[in-house]
Amino acid sequence: NLDGNSWAEVHDNASLDIGDFSLEAWVKFEKQGDYQVFFAKDDGSSDRSYELFLHNTEDKFEANIFGGTAAFATQTINDNQWYHVVATFTDSTNAFVSYVDGAQNKSATVSASQNDTDAPVIIGAWYDKTSYLTHGQIAQPRIYNRALTAEEVQRNYDAGKNIYTND
Repeated sequence: NLDGNSWAEVHDNASLDIGDFSLEAWVKFEKQGDYQVFFAKDDGSSDRSYELFLHNTEDKFEANIFGGTAAFATQTINDNQWYHVVATFTDSTNAFVSYVDGAQNKSATVSASQNDTDAPVIIGAWYDKTSYLTHGQIAQPRIYNRALTAEEVQRNYDAGKNIYTND
């Protein structure tokens, strides 16, 4: 549970500096008219590694991958509703694929180059831990060192959809 004043930190180590990756989480939030960051491995400079967040004015999920941003939710995002969000990136092809609630939402080629940073991963806020804090809940945040397949994303969604219900 994140109240806009709390966050979690995963200290940096080499296993978090990855080329291919997937960011995955169940998120439920209250819109506050600001960005809300779910994951950020970022130092605030051009050496950003990766972020997954809610855009403040478009109410869309977005991912910032090594400095290249890609919006990926095209449906309306509602307050107090659980969403399963996944962003995958394949470094060799710059392929970005996004999923919301188990379904592929968008794919694109993102111009990006990996810039490893020694920043920690922050869950529920931006790198400075005072900006873009999440108001709501984040469950099962996961970072993979590979791009999940569509079948794996669907399986993970199916495994959690009865736990994270919108009743």
